[in-house]
Amino acid sequence: MEPGDRFCPDCGVEQDGVAATVEEKEPVAVARPGRARSGRQQASRAKASKELSKALGFLKTLRVFFRLGVFFALVGILGGLLILGDNSLPLGMSLLVLSIQIATACVMLVGAKLIFFQPFLWSLIYASLVTLNGALRAIGTDFHLGWTLGSLIWALVFWAFVPRAARAQRLMEENPDLAAVRQMTGVLRRGDATEEDYAAANHVAGQRARKKAFAWAGGLATSAVAIAFLVINQSYRPPFDGTWRSFQTDWEGGHLEDVVAYFPKDQQEEERKRLEAVVASRGWDSAWPQPEDPEMLYEPVRSRQEERQVVEASFAGEDVSLTWIAEGKDWLLVDLDLPAPPFDDTEKAWIEAWEADDVDAIGNLFENPARASGNLRRLMERRDWEQLPAIRDGSLNGGGAYREIRLDTSVGVFMIRFKLIDDRWLATSIKPPRS
Repeated sequence: MEPGDRFCPDCGVEQDGVAATVEEKEPVAVARPGRARSGRQQASRAKASKELSKALGFLKTLRVFFRLGVFFALVGILGGLLILGDNSLPLGMSLLVLSIQIATACVMLVGAKLIFFQPFLWSLIYASLVTLNGALRAIGTDFHLGWTLGSLIWALVFWAFVPRAARAQRLMEENPDLAAVRQMTGVLRRGDATEEDYAAANHVAGQRARKKAFAWAGGLATSAVAIAFLVINQSYRPPFDGTWRSFQTDWEGGHLEDVVAYFPKDQQEEERKRLEAVVASRGWDSAWPQPEDPEMLYEPVRSRQEERQVVEASFAGEDVSLTWIAEGKDWLLVDLDLPAPPFDDTEKAWIEAWEADDVDAIGNLFENPARASGNLRRLMERRDWEQLPAIRDGSLNGGGAYREIRLDTSVGVFMIRFKLIDDRWLATSIKPPRS
């Protein structure tokens, strides 16, 4: 019997100690997970790799669209802030437009970061957004058949990819070590790594991507909201209705200084003097005439230069026009067109003084009575008039802040011009007939 023989050649009996020695020398095969695969498994992985490579090309294209969506949403946020700043829309509508743009930017930003980790979810979200855009075009006021059909066809393209994205995500989970999967997740190849190692590494990469995506989206939303708050604080102008109600309250209370405060600062001194004269000459000390049935002539008219609002009201039966313009955060009253005081009393006083040959009374109807009386007396001396010529007929012309009385007398036609000065009708000149 040779050394190392397990059985005796003569009797066939197993020798003691030989079996153990032989068994210790036999190599033990250690199988690594994922290394030894059957032909069917290898064919399945090859097919999965091919499908994932095709899906990867589409996902890269979809990521480009997400990034473009971020860009256009940022442009939309800028436009929303400009709308908010120039008060071209009501505050609620401006905030709604801005909120939609911020939400769109955040969704697009997160989608661009996570499209390779959750292809089914984000392809579904993008297809839904494209469909919503097409539906809004279809029911919107800017309906255009070509654009609407294009949007809907574009949506169908992405809806067709959603089932493929779902399968791609399942294949990624089943084959975490494939090159296409690692290209999506950014996990490097390791020679001694198992499928479980790659699955864990892909999971960690997805968590990091989600944290980074939501951090960027949160920063973007926070920044946009902070800027919107600053814009509102610096530029928001309340609706005109509130300003008009406040003005009515101040007017009805006879608060002169409060009414003057609605004018631009460079007009306030002049308007204060005018209103003081109006209050004194019309006897408003006890009570100012109350606005009756104020009516907006038209909605605020907006141009590149200004936004203007005109209000027409009735004050004690007289039509009043108030013109307001928007400036910064305020509505400013730039013109308060009060009805002129009636001219009838002035005309009557002139005729009575003329017929009574009362030169001093006529002079009192001028801004400078003494000078006017002296000039009229010198005219009578030069023309050898012992008394003022008799009036044959008279007529009244003019409008606004100017009036003119035409007196047809025994010696010719006199033209007397009047102007509204400090809310009083005062004569400014007399043009006598030629001698």
